[in-house]
Amino acid sequence: MTQSYIETLRVDARKDPEGWGKRSRGAARRVLSAVCFRETAESTFQKTGSALLPTVGFYYALFHMGIAALYLEHRTRPAELRMMRHGRLHKLLDLRLLQTGNLAQSYLDLLKRLQVAREYSNYVLGGKMLDDADLPISRHDAQDLYGQTGAEFVHVIDFIRAVSTQLDGILCPLDGIAVTIGDDIGDDVYQIYLSPDDEERVTEYLVERRLTT
Repeated sequence: MTQSYIETLRVDARKDPEGWGKRSRGAARRVLSAVCFRETAESTFQKTGSALLPTVGFYYALFHMGIAALYLEHRTRPAELRMMRHGRLHKLLDLRLLQTGNLAQSYLDLLKRLQVAREYSNYVLGGKMLDDADLPISRHDAQDLYGQTGAEFVHVIDFIRAVSTQLDGILCPLDGIAVTIGDDIGDDVYQIYLSPDDEERVTEYLVERRLTT
């Protein structure tokens, strides 16, 4: 983070601590969604060997994690993140995070690649042959997506930690995220959507990174 970015971040947090509490809760919902999509995508791929549904899951993992990052980007108003469209997310990530050096270009590159794959899976399945150069993701490719998306998650988690560090003494978004997931929304999400095995995967990931209580 540049010094000018840090200064404006701290000014914004001091001016609106209640608003930042809402930002933390919004980020928490998206972080939890992202981790659930990523872990269940990999779990499904391991169990079935099919790339069809995992491709969709890995895309939405990055989609939601990108929105989580934007909740903690102080120039981005939470109202901008409602009813998010795919192209709009790409533009906001580029403008607010990539161009300020707070997110790697590789995040947006993989997000766009997985969007193509997800749309192919959803809308064009069966319309192309295996030797078509435009085929986005194969079963062979899908075995690398867990590692690739995990590496991009690290960039967002590093940004969340950096924001929390710079706001030390004012508030701590990372603590707000962990409390929201651990003491509020987490159990309901697990009971509604996840198998016991997938719940274990998700909670292990979150606990190891101090993203839940």
